[in-house]
Amino acid sequence: MPKPEIEIKEFESRPTSEITATDAQLIQAEYSGKLDISRPLLGSGYILKASGWVGRIELENSCISIQPKVPIINLFWMLERAYKEIIQLKGKVDISSLTALNESLMGILASKSLDLASQGLYRSYINCNDTIPCLRGRIDINEILKTMRNCSPNLPCNFQEHTSDILENRAITWVLWSLSRIGIKRDEIRKKVFRTFHIYSGAADIERVSSEQLRHVKYNRLTERYRLVHALCLFFLENMGPLHGPGGREFVPFLIDMEGVYEKYVAEALKLKMPHPFLVSKQETRFFDDSRWLRIRIDIVMRNSESNKIIAVLDTKYKIHEMPDMSDIFQIFSYAQSTGANNAILIYPWTGIDEKPYYFKGCRIIPLGIDVSNEDMDKAENDLTEKIVKILEEH
Repeated sequence: MPKPEIEIKEFESRPTSEITATDAQLIQAEYSGKLDISRPLLGSGYILKASGWVGRIELENSCISIQPKVPIINLFWMLERAYKEIIQLKGKVDISSLTALNESLMGILASKSLDLASQGLYRSYINCNDTIPCLRGRIDINEILKTMRNCSPNLPCNFQEHTSDILENRAITWVLWSLSRIGIKRDEIRKKVFRTFHIYSGAADIERVSSEQLRHVKYNRLTERYRLVHALCLFFLENMGPLHGPGGREFVPFLIDMEGVYEKYVAEALKLKMPHPFLVSKQETRFFDDSRWLRIRIDIVMRNSESNKIIAVLDTKYKIHEMPDMSDIFQIFSYAQSTGANNAILIYPWTGIDEKPYYFKGCRIIPLGIDVSNEDMDKAENDLTEKIVKILEEH
């Protein structure tokens, strides 16, 4: 018997009688802050409330599908900007629904990974230390002096091994293993993911790889062909949840952090659109004190490329408000204070925000909006860019 599928929209609430007590406990334990569940004041069942995460959660007795407020085609546009390399996939991705989009990307990852394997996986030399029955590389003198009394026929050696069990391949293996535990609906994609995983599991160990590790991979002429596959892996690593499931059955929830995607999207759009002499950098870390204990991370920093002076700090806020929260204003003001910028800009995902500026201790704080539901996303980006340029040129 198929599980009931409960559909809910991002930032919305809905009552349901299809959630069991077991599934309700799992939601409370694993998804607090992403999907909240509570009892109604009157009656039976539960009330689900979605926040800024979209995707699909497989539970023991039901499935929950959280749909984005933005059109799926706009979400894919944002993903193209946020994860630049997947722009190569335009025209190859099914964007009829969020599930179709996710599974299309899974299928493309499996296909591109198979292509890599057919070309021959990249191998590299790694340093090894082992006690072996024959000399290989160099004898570890320090170790042999320690073990001379054991009269062992084996030699402690330092040597290099040519292997495919390296981060470039382990990242793909880990993501494929994780995807194989997602409830993929389309049979051909599920089989392709399993087949690709079995190929990679013979070349690299199944070892957890973080998005931070993958982000620091350096490419050369031999590994450049990995770039698209790693971009897809990064997307999945940043949006897959932890394994869960009772009775030995494991599920990997797939939820897209819309706040994170929105932050990356705005930063990449501005890097692409801002004219000379404005230079955009993202996720800069600053310290408030000499001990470097009070640390902040600024979403976007804008400089004059000719003087390298910071002229504005920008912070993305994935929330639908008509007025900015005071907490948002004080947060962006602290960013401006730490950098010496005179302009602080808050960027919201709709154009209904009141764009009246605020002035505080020589700093101008301006809320701006970008219409991420616009049919013409390129125009929405241009409109935002023009407003920012006008602000920076007049102050």
